Order: sequence, then structure tokens, then C-alpha cells
Amino acid sequence: MSHAATAARKAFAYDDATGRIVRGETRGGQLPGTVVGTLRRDGYLSCRFNGREILLHRLAWLLHYGEPPANEIDHINGDRTDNRIANLRLVDRATNNQNRRKAHANNKLGVLGVSQVATGVYTARIRVNKRLILLGRFLSIDHASAAYLRAKRQLHGGNTL
Repeated sequence: MSHAATAARKAFAYDDATGRIVRGETRGGQLPGTVVGTLRRDGYLSCRFNGREILLHRLAWLLHYGEPPANEIDHINGDRTDNRIANLRLVDRATNNQNRRKAHANNKLGVLGVSQVATGVYTARIRVNKRLILLGRFLSIDHASAAYLRAKRQLHGGNTL
């Protein structure tokens, strides 16, 4: 067990089944048993530990396994506040991106994998191994989205949709 895990286990208690983390000792005026976690703008929960902000899913991993995560942690169900150990998996960046459930903020349609190329014409595209693959042109957003989701389920091993 790492030194960080030993210190974290003294300061916090983690419930694997619920994903809740509570204070294990009095710190900063918070009593033992106080549930920790502040919701950030990006949808993740965080808290302060040893003067630094730590994301709760990374803290949950540390508390459960006794070692800091070696890579990124993916929330399998896409809920960034669900820190149950059964919902967390260690993945690389590419796999984590494959589990994306929402379109990027700059996507004007708000539909994953779909863009509009002309009035009433939509394309579905997917990235696999850094290559962008055109899945086709469609006359409706729904058909383009369905094509994207079919391809995602087939080509993205890390996908959980």
C-alpha cells in the first residue's frame, strides 16, 4: 500500500457499494462521518486533501485498491457522480473517449457523431485508431445517429452504450 493510500485511509472512509466517501477524522472543521464532495462545473465530485483538490473517483480508487490509479478512470455508466467501485474502470485515454455519451459542446446539433453538411443532409462519422471514418450521408438526424451508434457498438471496444 502506498503512503498516499495510508494517509487517505486515515482521513477518509469509502463505501464500495454506494460510492460515498466520508471524513475519517476531524479536518478543517468537518467532523468524522461528514460526507465529502463538491460538485464541479465539469460534473465530477471533488474534495480537498492535504491542501490539494482531488477528484472523488480517483480518491475512491486509491481507498479501494491502496494505490493511486495508473491511468484514467472511466465511469462505466457515464454518471460522473457515481463513484461506486463497480462503476469505475481503469482505461487509457482512447478507451475513455470511446465511452463518451454526449456530443462535444461545439457540436451544433448536439448529437454524437453527426454533423450537418447541407440543408437536410447529415453525415455520420466515427474515429477509430486516429482515423476518421465516414459512415454515410443521411436525410435525417435520426438515421445518421442510428448509423453512428451501430458503428460505435461494433468498433469501439470501450463503449458501454
